[in-house]
Amino acid sequence: MESYKVMKSTIAWVFFIVNINICCYSNESGDSDCKFPLIQSEKLTFVNQSSSDIYFYGWTKSPMVADDNALLVSDFAGKYVKILRDESLIPDTSASSNHYFRKAIVDDCRVVYARFYADGTENFNGVITNAELIEQARALVKAKSYIGKYFWVNFGNYPLREIYSESGQPIYNLKKFYKFTVQDVYTGVVSGDSSGASIYLKIITEDKVIGLFPFNESYILKNNPLSSKRPARIVNAIKQEEVVLGMTRDEVKLSWGEPKDINRTVGNWGVHEQWVYDGTYLYFKNGVLTSFQD
Repeated sequence: MESYKVMKSTIAWVFFIVNINICCYSNESGDSDCKFPLIQSEKLTFVNQSSSDIYFYGWTKSPMVADDNALLVSDFAGKYVKILRDESLIPDTSASSNHYFRKAIVDDCRVVYARFYADGTENFNGVITNAELIEQARALVKAKSYIGKYFWVNFGNYPLREIYSESGQPIYNLKKFYKFTVQDVYTGVVSGDSSGASIYLKIITEDKVIGLFPFNESYILKNNPLSSKRPARIVNAIKQEEVVLGMTRDEVKLSWGEPKDINRTVGNWGVHEQWVYDGTYLYFKNGVLTSFQD
C-alpha cells in the first residue's frame, strides 16, 4: 500500500513537470504563466546594442529570415531569454535561405526564435550569459579603480592606437609612451571600435584631448617604461618611434619592437650585431647603436 502511494505521487509529479513543459514550449502567442524560472535552459540577457542597431541580429518572432520579423532592440533590451536547445532545429519557413532556428522563451513568456546554421552553430548575437555578466561586473569594479590614476599604453598589445568619441568615431591617434589620466568609466556602446570592449576608460591625454579607451589590462602599462634616466633626445626618439645613434638595444626595442632577425659576430674587438627590420639594418657595437642602413 505504501509503495502504491509513492508510485502515485511520483506519477503526479512527472505529470506536473510535463504540463509545465507543454505550457512553456507550445505557447506561440505568449502567456503570462509560462513558468520561466522552471525552464531547464541557460538564462541569457539581451544587451543594449549600438545606437545604429534597430534589431537583434539573428533573433526573430517566427522561424523565418525577414527584416520585419526581427526583434526590436527597443522592445527586448534587458529582457531574459532561454533557448530550448534540446528541441530539433527548425528550417527557415520561408525556404529562402539555409538558416535554421531554435525556439526560445522570453521572461515575459513571449516565444521568439534564435537563428542557427544546419550544423547547430549559433548565428545570432546580442545576448550574454550570467557568467559573462558576473565577469563584466568584476571588470567594471577593476576599471573604476583606475579613476584618478594615470597609465601608459602597451602598444604591443593594443595595435589600434586610437581613442574614440561616444559615437564611435576615432578622435585621436595615440602617441607611444605618452601618459594618460583616467577621468571616468564609460559602459555605453562604441560602435566604431573594433576591439570588442564593453567597458571604456574616459581618459585625458597629455595634449588635453578627452576620449574613450577600451579597457583591457593587457593594454595598460602601470609603470613608466621611460622612467630611467635617459637623455631627452633618446626619450623623444622613442616616443616618435624613431631610432638615433647612441641608443642601447633595449631603447631600440622600446621604439621599434623586436627585430625580425639578429646576426651576431664576436671578436677581439668586441660584439657586433646586425638587427634586421623591414628594409632597415641596424648595427650595434657592444650593445650601442653605431650605424644603420635602409
